[in-house]
Amino acid sequence: MDLPRLIKPFKHVQGPLIHDQVTEWYKGPLGQRVLTSEKEILSQILPSMFGYHLMQLGVGQPEELTDCSPITHKFFVYEKDFGDKPASAVKSRPTQIAIESGTIDVALLHHTLDFETN
Repeated sequence: MDLPRLIKPFKHVQGPLIHDQVTEWYKGPLGQRVLTSEKEILSQILPSMFGYHLMQLGVGQPEELTDCSPITHKFFVYEKDFGDKPASAVKSRPTQIAIESGTIDVALLHHTLDFETN
């Protein structure tokens, strides 16, 4: 007996619409619970991380997850333009970020790897 597939293959969830789909999912009740849990976990981890530059890379609309970090220079890297994006946002593909190696002290990859095939 074959078991039903629980997760869609990558070819069905990749592409330009993924950012809108993820954003909508996070607006729902389950998405809000996941964000709340992630913020609670990060509030225990990020305060102990030292550095000068914190990069948050993500899929979907930017969500502030780094408030609890003592690092003063924080910025977002997102592939899609959102009308109400944070002032410190950089538009770039996750695979083509133009940041010199060794310049980021803390990198927060908010579900970025969930949608990468390589």
